[in-house]
Amino acid sequence: MYRIGNVPRQPRDTELFQHMYTRKGFFGAYANLYKTQSPGEPVRWDPRLGPASIDVAAARPPDLDDPDGQPLPLLTNGDISVSISRRRQPMRFCWRNVDADELYFIHRGRARFETEFGLLDAQPGDFVYLPRNVVYRLVPQSDDTLHLILETQSMLETADGYHRAHGETSMGLDLSLIGVPEPGTTSALDQAEHEVRLKVDGELYSMFYDYDPVGVTAGWSGDPIVFKLSGWEVPAARLPSTPPTAAIFMTDGSEAVVTVHTPPPGGLVASRGGGPPAHTNDYDELWFLHAPVGAPVSGGVGQLRWDPQGLTQAGARRRGSTNGQTQRPTDVPVLNVNVDVRKRLRLTPAAEALVREQAVAAGASA
Repeated sequence: MYRIGNVPRQPRDTELFQHMYTRKGFFGAYANLYKTQSPGEPVRWDPRLGPASIDVAAARPPDLDDPDGQPLPLLTNGDISVSISRRRQPMRFCWRNVDADELYFIHRGRARFETEFGLLDAQPGDFVYLPRNVVYRLVPQSDDTLHLILETQSMLETADGYHRAHGETSMGLDLSLIGVPEPGTTSALDQAEHEVRLKVDGELYSMFYDYDPVGVTAGWSGDPIVFKLSGWEVPAARLPSTPPTAAIFMTDGSEAVVTVHTPPPGGLVASRGGGPPAHTNDYDELWFLHAPVGAPVSGGVGQLRWDPQGLTQAGARRRGSTNGQTQRPTDVPVLNVNVDVRKRLRLTPAAEALVREQAVAAGASA
């Protein structure tokens, strides 16, 4: 490690602005720069660069009112997509994604996943892992639902292999905490044909059975192909950890990495500004803030934040902030879901429209 010029022993011991530069989305080389001006606060910039923040609860995906409707894509780079679902009625079909693995994050509303492996009940704060080619039906258990869906054409797996390779044996998934499907009675109607809708090369196709395709499994054995995991149960989430330590899912080649972060125990943490420093990442960063219904949290909850590569995130300590220590509450029940994506994402036309609408509404209320 090099130390060149004015480098403080601790970032809090200086009036300089700390700026972290990283490669491979925090998984590669990194350096801390100390600057006299805030690196993440340009006076103005081309708005096409980003960033963007989307209030996903304001989105109206097709599946909100139509049981035959699909989720609404918000960001994509062709290989990795993020969509939102607000389904209120059970699917009248079964779904089979041939193109991509899927990872649901349940933000609001309980849901039952009726899968080829059995039934899996999920609640807010849960991740539900559904690899490609698995047939399933989603049955909401609440009127008000909001699910974030990550699709990856590269194989998405748990980050256990990464943690073991780096000696972090306690940071992988605790398999005693996951939930797996159990065979049971499904919600399928008594009808002559049952549709399975497939996505293949981005196109939708259908096949039909004379029985419910997710209602005929009597049992299964083997690895947990389909499972759920509470974000609150991730071992590293409550540590002041780096993204690699907090990783829970990764694709082949680390094109996408999913991490979770919750406040560490102990109430309050002293920091300059109460958060990470300014940083430049060579991955796009997506952040989604989750909190339980009724939690005493305001601002940011339910927002999907996109910070694209090419911009420096300002960090917690901003220009004009006080130089003294600030106290940040860390016992508030919030969960930050983070997805780092190697290839630059783009807002879909629907997401661009949402961003414009929300900007106009914010300007009108100012």
